[in-house]
Amino acid sequence: MEEKKADIKKVCQYCHSNIKSKEDILICPECGASYHIECWYENEGCGVYGCNYKIKVEKKGKNPEITVKDILTNAEFLINTRRYIEAMAECGRVLDFERDNTEAKRLYNLAVSIVNTKIKFVENGDKAYESDDLKTAVIYFKEALKYTDETESAFIRAKIRVLEEQQPKILRQKAISRILTTFIILLILSASAFAVYYFYYMKDAREYAEIENGDNAADISSMEQQISRYEKFISKFRKSELASDAREKINLFSYKIANGIYMQDWRNALKYLNKMDSSANPKTYSDVSKNIFKEAEGEFKDYYNEAKRLNKKGLYGEARIMLEKAQAITEIFPGTTLFREKQKVLNGINLMSRKIATNIKLQDVKKEINSIGNQSAEFPEETDRESISQRLNYLQIQKSKLDSIIRLQL
Repeated sequence: MEEKKADIKKVCQYCHSNIKSKEDILICPECGASYHIECWYENEGCGVYGCNYKIKVEKKGKNPEITVKDILTNAEFLINTRRYIEAMAECGRVLDFERDNTEAKRLYNLAVSIVNTKIKFVENGDKAYESDDLKTAVIYFKEALKYTDETESAFIRAKIRVLEEQQPKILRQKAISRILTTFIILLILSASAFAVYYFYYMKDAREYAEIENGDNAADISSMEQQISRYEKFISKFRKSELASDAREKINLFSYKIANGIYMQDWRNALKYLNKMDSSANPKTYSDVSKNIFKEAEGEFKDYYNEAKRLNKKGLYGEARIMLEKAQAITEIFPGTTLFREKQKVLNGINLMSRKIATNIKLQDVKKEINSIGNQSAEFPEETDRESISQRLNYLQIQKSKLDSIIRLQL
């Protein structure tokens, strides 16, 4: 059974391609087959003929969600197969974001304890060997075999065979044994150091690579999601060398979105233009900026012209609304020709407000003029014609002034 596991250790049993040394590996708890993590979740479990181990996959977007339970199950399997350093690294992944996870701490401490026990047996065996207590040395090494993987077991069994040979042969090979013992200790330490480096110090590279897998986004929504992911990466790894690469990705996707939507939604396009680095590609930035400004300028003119049309029709409230929309556009582009139109628009808004108030007064004046005329016609003998004439003259003057305000154009 161990030989079968060794045969497929670095070959994914779903896609049948080699698993690179830097890639995460997931082991089937049932038969020990190796898989890329993505292949494991895509196949929803083991794909080896005769192995019925399946999982329920909860998909989130395009990428499967790896649960804490899955990681800890894999860590426990690695301990059972005597791959303690890999198990410690898996537990470390959980403790990165769940520092109080008792199961992860338990499995991590168990792996550390076993590694220390194994090293202790090997060291005691070496000390016994150096003291020429060959029988005791063999006992210690056999105890160590209970905690070693295939590579270490092969080495320790070789030492046991050597110790069980005749004394003269052992003496001749002592020097070689010391070298091999040093090598295995260095191998263990190197594996530990690599695991720590890969799972902790290369965390930014692994997360960046995972985000980069979605760079083939073609629609606006997917590109917006990529920008958000890269922004979160920069926020999390500010000092990472990959932060500058993430900014370049944001710059690229922002250009694609802004250049693709400015005719339909120049305001949203402007939002993504502001995410771009103008110094990275000045011409590209300038071209997109001009296109957005042109669309905004066109919308401004449409609002202003519509306000003029509504003013001529006497719809002063509606005209003021159009002017307020035009004013909002001018404030988005300070220092431009559009911004210089702001005062003209504000004057127009004030004029429309004045016309609205004037129109109310004008209607009241007209009503009073009509009322006086009706009263004179109904009671001609009782009317004080001189007072009425003076009042009508005053009202006509007021009406003329109000009419002159109403006739003002934008």
